Amino acid sequence: MVTLRAAAALAVVLAICSGLWWWSSASAAPDVRTVEAADEAEAGHGEALKPEPEPGEEPAAGDALVAHVAGAVAAPGVYRLPRGARYHEAIAAAGGAGPEADVHRLNLAAAVEDGMRLYVPRIGEAVDPAASGMPAAGGGAALPGGPVGRGSAGGTAAGGRAAKVNLNTATVEELGALPRVGPVLAQRIVDFRTQHGRFGAPEDLDAVDGIGPKMLETLLPLVTV
Repeated sequence: MVTLRAAAALAVVLAICSGLWWWSSASAAPDVRTVEAADEAEAGHGEALKPEPEPGEEPAAGDALVAHVAGAVAAPGVYRLPRGARYHEAIAAAGGAGPEADVHRLNLAAAVEDGMRLYVPRIGEAVDPAASGMPAAGGGAALPGGPVGRGSAGGTAAGGRAAKVNLNTATVEELGALPRVGPVLAQRIVDFRTQHGRFGAPEDLDAVDGIGPKMLETLLPLVTV
């Protein structure tokens, strides 16, 4: 008799608990989202699926150009820039203009062209406009360097001939752009010029430490005094 009563009581308790659970589930507020919220959630999910760019990733070859930034900048060198980049962006890529830079002689809004050489002059420095990307005298447009860079080393003059580096006025950067020279030997050339005065002839380069007969033969067609 006791067992039947206990079983009946247990059944009543279970029925009450089941009823309470069903009532609480049915009365709970449904999860309703607006269309805008759903769209935002979907958009956020889509962005999460996009691969993140790798650090230092460069633009694709078709979307980039290469330019040589030289002169009074923090880090002269060759830089890859997005197509449509301007002079001021190229200078910024090279670490920015130095305190001695005369950027007012450049058209900073001019477009950088693939393969050009952009030279940032120093205050008071005499620079060939065709070798620097500076505005030509009497003109307001900046001159690009051309497909291979219109620098004083390796560029082209108006007649299509190679422009030569003047050993008596060239900077370390200009001399360093000559084949097989580099920044160390370029500095030696400038130091030699400072200590001994102007070069009398291109052949005088053989007096600079590090320039032998073979290198002199390579440089003679590229330099002048």
